[in-house]
Amino acid sequence: MDVTECENCGGIVVYDADTHGVRCVFCGDVSLKAATLEETIAPSHAVPFEVPADDAQGLFRAWAKRSFWAPRVLRDQTASIERLWVPAWRVRAEVHATWTGLVDARTKSGRKPKSGVAVKEREVWVPASASLSHEELRAIAPFREDGAVAWDPAKADAPFEVGGASATTAVGHARRRFRESVRRDLIREHRLRDCRASVLLDDVRSLPMMLPIYVGCVRFEDQPWRFVINGQTGRVAGRTPLDRTKVAIAVALVLAAALAWLWWTR
Repeated sequence: MDVTECENCGGIVVYDADTHGVRCVFCGDVSLKAATLEETIAPSHAVPFEVPADDAQGLFRAWAKRSFWAPRVLRDQTASIERLWVPAWRVRAEVHATWTGLVDARTKSGRKPKSGVAVKEREVWVPASASLSHEELRAIAPFREDGAVAWDPAKADAPFEVGGASATTAVGHARRRFRESVRRDLIREHRLRDCRASVLLDDVRSLPMMLPIYVGCVRFEDQPWRFVINGQTGRVAGRTPLDRTKVAIAVALVLAAALAWLWWTR
């Protein structure tokens, strides 16, 4: 097994040089250098792949078709897709939130204060990867743990990235995520116009695991566009280029409607 570090994105991947190419599985760059494994996170379990590699292209095309603004040609392209294990922390905690906000009321200002305490068990996934972003992992989560198996790097059947984020770092990210989710839930539940919340975590359980993903890349007008696929559920996330013709038509229609409205109301 060989360990390489990408000089472009910083990803450190362990792979079999006899069966895998010399490009970075995350960004496709060829600027790779040999790396050595220092102290790293040791995942205890791995969530197995359930999506066959042969289905990844179909999932990409179906995802591209769902975006009206994506160029039609993108749907027919063959993407470069790599199967990969990435490290992540699953953080669970009992979240105690003290909150205050404003609600509509028959007062002079039209608002009145409201406050309370909310307690709820919550869970988030936090990447321990240097190359998989928080937004990407959030977009393709969750992952089920019911079929998780013991992780043995010597028996890995795909390249895997080396984890770098500590449990303390992961819990810090999770705390911010918990605060965001608490605010969203409170605003929706109590119809708050404004909401401030502070959270305390109790019974924190953080577990390092390997997650199955596919990393894909497609080129459009000489620019790479990356997407990721949950290797267990098939959920896809990423950014697609915009069809400039569709955007131009949409802008023209909006301008025409605005001009027609101005002419009608003058």
